[in-house]
Amino acid sequence: TDDLGIAATGSLDIQITDSVPVAINDTNVIAEDGVNTVSGSVLTNDTVGADTNATPITAATPTLTYG
Repeated sequence: TDDLGIAATGSLDIQITDSVPVAINDTNVIAEDGVNTVSGSVLTNDTVGADTNATPITAATPTLTYG
């Protein structure tokens, strides 16, 4: 009821849309038995959801050997 004594009814509808994370497969190829440098980001083609950390992983610079 307002100051003039008039009452009104109504409704308020709220719709919450929460985006979800979308991960796209990442692939690459390197030559066998060669000296290879691998670099890049696996996050560039992904979408992070609204409720999560925008950078969910920490970059690493490992030195790996095999054999």
